[in-house]
Amino acid sequence: MLITVSPEDSRPMRPPRAVHPVGHKLGRVLGAAGERDKQMRVLTEALRQFEFQRVPGTIVDFEP
Repeated sequence: MLITVSPEDSRPMRPPRAVHPVGHKLGRVLGAAGERDKQMRVLTEALRQFEFQRVPGTIVDFEP
């Protein structure tokens, strides 16, 4: 599972499963320090993709 803030750079690598938390920045893929709820939403969404993503290389954008 890849959590990427740069889907355009990650797409050529065709990760088996990937999510892109829209608006997050490099070095803070889960969110800023202290944003526990947002961090948990990103992790939960990433883990949910094990159920739903079937096509390698798909990157799911979402708003945490």
